[in-house]
Amino acid sequence: MLKVAITRILFAHQISAVAAVNPNTVVVVQTVGQVLMEAWVDHPNVTSIVWSGLSGQEAGNALVDILYGVVNPSGRLPYTIAKSASDYPASISSASSIPYSEGLLVDYRWFDAKNIAPRYEFGFGLSYTTFSYASLSVSGSIGTGSTPSGPGTSVSSYLHDKVITVSFTLTNTGSRAGTEIAQLYISPPSSAGSPPYLLKGFESVYLAAGASTTVTIQLSRFDFSIWSSAQQKFVVPGGTHGITVGPSSRIRSLTGSLVV
Repeated sequence: MLKVAITRILFAHQISAVAAVNPNTVVVVQTVGQVLMEAWVDHPNVTSIVWSGLSGQEAGNALVDILYGVVNPSGRLPYTIAKSASDYPASISSASSIPYSEGLLVDYRWFDAKNIAPRYEFGFGLSYTTFSYASLSVSGSIGTGSTPSGPGTSVSSYLHDKVITVSFTLTNTGSRAGTEIAQLYISPPSSAGSPPYLLKGFESVYLAAGASTTVTIQLSRFDFSIWSSAQQKFVVPGGTHGITVGPSSRIRSLTGSLVV
C-alpha cells in the first residue's frame, strides 16, 4: 500500500512539474486501472488527457494518429474514475479475507446508488465531432409465462429470446466523420432491490458528418430479470422499468419506460 501511495504522489508531481512550464501539456495515461487525477486534472496548462489503458506494441503509432487527428477517437472508459479514493467501495488489500459488502453495487452502480459525482464516469469518452439523440421508441412485451426452475434454466430460451426493441435516431452534428458508442441502461422498479442503472446494451455507430441513422437495440426477459432466492429462478419484477439511452452512464440523453 505504501509503494502504491508513493508512486501515485510521484506520478502527480511529475505531471504538475511539466504543466508548470508547458502551456500545452498532453497527459497520456497508460495503466491497467483507475488513477486519481485531482492533483493535476484542472491545471490550466493540461489541455488534453488521453487514456491509453494498457497498450500494445502499436501504442506509439496509435497515439500519434489520435493526437494529430488522423483517427477520430471513440473509446469509452470501462470503469469509473473517482475524485477521491474514499469514493470507491473497495480498495487494494493484502488481507486473506475480504468482505464484499458492496453487493451488486460495483463500479458505476455504487456511484449512482450513493449519488457520488465522479471525475469521469463509466462509459465516458470524447470525440472530435458531436452527436445528438432523438426519437426514442420502446416496443414489444415481456408477455406471459414464467421462467422454468431447476438446474440449467438460466439458459432457457424463454429468458433469452429478444422480446423488447428499443430504437432511436442518432445524428452526427459535427463537421467530421466519427463513431459514437450509444449505451442503453435500465432502471428496475424499487421493489427489485437492484442498482438504479444497469447497462444492458450498446452499439458502435459510425456516421459521416451530418448523417443520421436509426439505432436498434433488442432486449430479452433476462435483461429485466432478477434472481429470486425464494423461488430459485429468475423472475421479471412487476412495475415500471426505466430505459435510458446516451453516450455514458451519466449522460442520459433519452428516457423511456416499460411497464410489466
